[in-house]
Amino acid sequence: MATTIWSLVLWLGLFLVIQVFASGLSGEFLKAILRLDAIAAASIAILCGAIASYALLFIVARRDARLFPAAKKDDGLGIAAKALLIFAAVLLPFGVIGLRKLLFGIDPQLGPSPIALTQQFQGYLLVVFWVSFLLSFLLALIVPVIIAPIVEENFFRQWLWRRLEERGLWLTLGITGAAFLLIHLRGPLGMLSLLPLTLLVSFARAKTGSPRFGMWLHGINNFIAFAGAEMVLRLFQ
Repeated sequence: MATTIWSLVLWLGLFLVIQVFASGLSGEFLKAILRLDAIAAASIAILCGAIASYALLFIVARRDARLFPAAKKDDGLGIAAKALLIFAAVLLPFGVIGLRKLLFGIDPQLGPSPIALTQQFQGYLLVVFWVSFLLSFLLALIVPVIIAPIVEENFFRQWLWRRLEERGLWLTLGITGAAFLLIHLRGPLGMLSLLPLTLLVSFARAKTGSPRFGMWLHGINNFIAFAGAEMVLRLFQ
């Protein structure tokens, strides 16, 4: 187990280093070559850094999956149970928003819409603005909805899970869940928001013996939380 924990620390440390380095490098490139302003360059650079760091975890997880493939359990979830979990994944973001409002009085804060911002630009600058906005929009859709669920479920609910499951279910749930929350460094409130999702995908993993269904739940939840709610509201505000 000690080897597993040290390997986990190593890979997550490299994950954070690559994310910071790739974000900084991407930001400088976007400002110097594409002439984007600091805010637009930073938003895109953060997503580029996430892609680069996720690539590391994906390589680690896929290499391990070829050596230790996940075995689907015969007594896995039925259709009704899967439908219920999907419904829960859809409702979770709304429940989290309501809980944050109830406990902390926090409402989602949306910035000005891109249509309103276009009034500040003309000619070449207007083209640059729309290119940067669309690029940011696409990356903000692809990263949390597709890339993050695939990589995170493969790494935490496959690579790490397989190394811990012989130690018992509760220990496996605790360590994989804590590691998952650790890479989402958003403070106590952000981690609290992710706790229900962590429990949901961990339950799916324990019941099915595979991270595949958890990827779908993770992606659906992220789509509702980020792309489906915030981005659409921001576009048409």
